[in-house]
Amino acid sequence: MASTLHQDTKYNTVRRSCRNYDPYCAAYAAVGFCDDKFHDGEEYPWMITYCAPACLACEEYEIVQPCEANPAFNYYNDGDLSKMFERMIGERKSETPLPDYKPVIHSRPGGGSGDDNSGDLVDGPWVITLENFLTDEECDRLKDLGKLEGYARSELQNGEDDEDEEWRTSSNAWCEEECQSDPIAQRVIRRIGQRTGIPHQYSESLQLLRYSPGQFYSDHHDNSDSSFGIDEGARMITFFLYLNDVEEGGATRLTDLHYDGEDGYPGEDKNRTLTPLVIRPKKGMALVWPNINDEDHAYKEERTWHEALPVVKGLKYGANAWFRQRRLKSLCDEDSYYEWQRSHNLVDAHEREEEEEMSKKEASGETKVEKEKEYNVAVLEDDYSLIPDE
Repeated sequence: MASTLHQDTKYNTVRRSCRNYDPYCAAYAAVGFCDDKFHDGEEYPWMITYCAPACLACEEYEIVQPCEANPAFNYYNDGDLSKMFERMIGERKSETPLPDYKPVIHSRPGGGSGDDNSGDLVDGPWVITLENFLTDEECDRLKDLGKLEGYARSELQNGEDDEDEEWRTSSNAWCEEECQSDPIAQRVIRRIGQRTGIPHQYSESLQLLRYSPGQFYSDHHDNSDSSFGIDEGARMITFFLYLNDVEEGGATRLTDLHYDGEDGYPGEDKNRTLTPLVIRPKKGMALVWPNINDEDHAYKEERTWHEALPVVKGLKYGANAWFRQRRLKSLCDEDSYYEWQRSHNLVDAHEREEEEEMSKKEASGETKVEKEKEYNVAVLEDDYSLIPDE
């Protein structure tokens, strides 16, 4: 089983997540819980979600898992984010060769000195930049796609738009519709996944950003405390892309990270000057940091609060890629999931009766007549604007 699951390329997307999450999976399988007729199939969905390898059913798991929330599985476990960053900078072996970008470390656990004699590193969570991550063509295309999707005033993470507080004044669009199917956007999304090692099933849609002169985003965190309790979990990392050179302003400041002082604080000497960690925009560069504490993924990384400083001159374009701890529920293929339920007799009797009744009506053409009747009633009673002029 191990050689099939971990080496065959068709299992690439499940080799991390298809696992036995319960210590008694083998015992349950031996008793017969992997049989969809055992106990009328009551345990079968649970077994496919939590014990798929014991049932030799990882292919079924691919269908079921996005539709049945599994809070037991996080893509990365405690300590894995540090390994990811080490792969990204070339210190740890990667499955895919590093492309022609230049990694620069700004902060890492334990601090140290930069390889390019850039001075001491901040002793804090990982913060790195990848220069030349995007080509000029890719940057320009993402900017154009943002315009096509339509930039609108950005909201706070909780969905509230607090105009009185003026906390965030940028504009944004989401890479959906035409953007999501664009070959250049797909190439960028695929490259981000290759560098992080995280499949796209864990990624939110790209958020495309535009800042005009005077616009900013005040000190904030990319996770809220409540995000740890939702099905897809919290945002593990932020992968920010700079799409242009800004004439003046528009830098990203990590507000709790400094080049002097333990954990970014001056210690006993309250008058000591600290130099904040500030990343200035550069076209094609990526900026990456963690949003969860790598020692305990149940908590957010409190030292990666950050702000987008005001643009003084020109425009600033960027893009956010966020990866969640667990697969996004929106990826559930409801048709495939329903067919899977039907094939294992997991559809309840009432649903099956309704399905059979609908099939009979479709065969007789009755549903077409009913729909036309419903449409005519709706037109006459609710919306006269739909009636064409004679």
